[in-house]
Amino acid sequence: VMNKKILWWGRSDLNYSRNSICQNLLQDLGYEIINFSPHFSSLAHIEILFRGIKDIHLVWVPCFRHRDLISAKKWALSNSVPLIFDPFISAWDKQVYERNKYLPDSNGALNLKHWESKLFNSADLLIADTKMHMNMFINEFQVNPNKILVLNVGADDRIFKPSLPIELGSDIHILFYGSFISLHGASIIAEAAIKLSNHKNLFWTFLGSGPELNKIKKMTRSFPNIKFENNIEYHKLSWRIKKAHILLGIFSKSRKANNVIPNKVYQSLACGRLVITRSSDAYPPLRGGVNSGIFFVPPEDSNALKNTILQLLKAPDKIVTAGKNAQKTYENNFSAEKIKKQMLAVLKAARQR
Repeated sequence: VMNKKILWWGRSDLNYSRNSICQNLLQDLGYEIINFSPHFSSLAHIEILFRGIKDIHLVWVPCFRHRDLISAKKWALSNSVPLIFDPFISAWDKQVYERNKYLPDSNGALNLKHWESKLFNSADLLIADTKMHMNMFINEFQVNPNKILVLNVGADDRIFKPSLPIELGSDIHILFYGSFISLHGASIIAEAAIKLSNHKNLFWTFLGSGPELNKIKKMTRSFPNIKFENNIEYHKLSWRIKKAHILLGIFSKSRKANNVIPNKVYQSLACGRLVITRSSDAYPPLRGGVNSGIFFVPPEDSNALKNTILQLLKAPDKIVTAGKNAQKTYENNFSAEKIKKQMLAVLKAARQR
């Protein structure tokens, strides 16, 4: 496939996990990527005429770049090139069911849904990160099932890879990292940490920043075993994950939380660390617990989180076993090889458009 060119269209964050993984995969498969970051999304199809870009095989509009789609489509149509859109989220789903900005049957919600449905349907091929999102695109936005494929996110395996097995001392370190949005349900973690504050060998770290961080700091102010760390560089995250024994996923009960497998879960499993997270329909059929290295708890249930951690404290050797199994779960379901196969299917489908 050497020297086929993909036009990566839109002002996207190339360091964001989804984008960097897709770009690495495409380059591994022999594609050259031309990054086109227009000054104005709506005029990009005109701006590109002055860039001297030609011999493009495929236009790729990356995640969150809904606003770039219309101009990308105009250019793709006039150049007879297939267009792939990887939305990653639905704006309608986010505003209605996560931010509660609109009631589901309000005009605002219906207009947003109609706009997004037109966008999704204008792409030649739509990518979803989970089967749940694929089903949502089909059922809510009437996307033709033949125009949509699943490409799991996975973790960047150049950065997130297992090292030595976990060292068990007397202290147990629990880590949550993220952007502290409501989807994460970090306050559920704080509640569980407070309930377990009499366990002096249990150390909790919240890493990152975001809207709910101050609330969490206020809740946990008088508990010395609960600490906060600032954001760190992406390539240091793997090292930080491996300093912890137990990693935490997301815990909110929102619809969106039921549709996603978050980056932090992929990354922690790839590093060989057990994860506790809310049960969700987005995962492949797995037995939760030591055997898979993923412990599922009901959403927004700090008691269930507390009890899962207590069980691990009582039998700490399970932490080691679960960590090894977490890495196997990653390899079996989300490894680079698995995701490369999915990407090949996406490229093949695009060529047939």
